[in-house]
Amino acid sequence: ITIANPVTHATEELATDIVVALLGFKADPGPIKHWGLVFGQGRSIQIGSNCETAIPGVYAAGNIASTPVKLDLIAMHFGQAALAVNSAKAYIDPQASLSPGHSSERKAP
Repeated sequence: ITIANPVTHATEELATDIVVALLGFKADPGPIKHWGLVFGQGRSIQIGSNCETAIPGVYAAGNIASTPVKLDLIAMHFGQAALAVNSAKAYIDPQASLSPGHSSERKAP
């Protein structure tokens, strides 16, 4: 994966085994149902407060994610996706902040 810094334009290459993007309209786990994830009601994956699954380093967001309060709106899922990505970053780099800051505090390049 190539990670690009939008401010400095520096890039960093990260070795990964796999990136799985399950994008679509149907919450169907497909082949990942055999990974050892914990499923809630229906076909949804149980997640914690930071979108973490039962497998360390694996995060879920959107329709596939089971939460105590479920509101299937794309705006809610975008927020979950941001939380999942930031949580994954903090998992990969324990020195990283889970909260990258408020978007209005960012300066344009």
